[in-house]
Amino acid sequence: ALKSGERVEIYRPLIADPKEVRKQRAAKVKARKYSQ
Repeated sequence: ALKSGERVEIYRPLIADPKEVRKQRAAKVKARKYSQ
């Protein structure tokens, strides 16, 4: 489950650098898969 703080981390860089956001999101998805 995402905390509101984590959500802000994703949305803020979206304005600055969409590519970086995509990398971070992919990393979080991977981490979620491995944690289960």
